[in-house]
Amino acid sequence: HADHVTIIKALGENLPPEGRKYPVYIVAGMKVDKEEISGRFNRAYSHPVVWTLEEEDGEEARFRAHVINRRASKVIDELLKEPCILVLYLEGSRSRTGRLHLPALGSASWLLDKRFGLIAPVAITGTEKMLPPGEQKPNHANINVEFCETLKAEEFRQGTSGVSHKERDQYYGGKILRIIASRLPADRRGIYGSQAV
Repeated sequence: HADHVTIIKALGENLPPEGRKYPVYIVAGMKVDKEEISGRFNRAYSHPVVWTLEEEDGEEARFRAHVINRRASKVIDELLKEPCILVLYLEGSRSRTGRLHLPALGSASWLLDKRFGLIAPVAITGTEKMLPPGEQKPNHANINVEFCETLKAEEFRQGTSGVSHKERDQYYGGKILRIIASRLPADRRGIYGSQAV
């Protein structure tokens, strides 16, 4: 979707010189390379989107991916064998309403990986107008991207021993989403409307 294009372009324009030497990967769900827009984007930017589901996967595989995407965990583990920049969507799938919702179960498990150094929450607005869900033809729209203050991943690893997926993701993923919510218009904050920092 339009967030892929937006974040890649924004990173290219805002990363400091030392950061541009690292490859950027977007860990996404359904493989849609056959769609014209998605295919063109992935080819133009040297295939930054790494898919965790194939179009041929059945309903059970798709359901499991939305519950705990173990494929995403394996993909992340493989990508982290070399220094890189990873773009991850904590909500697990695109919000159909344009408002924030709870992090997907298992979406914050990567915080336990000590290979992660810094986390930069990113607030994006306007992409829902540029390419609404289900549409194939992009529209002209004003898009705003705000890179929030970076966080040390180590801060999230403290006190996670024995904590369930749900508790960890709701708390740690929610902490990141609340930061993003504070940079969004009030009508886009969803469940974090009264909790934004």
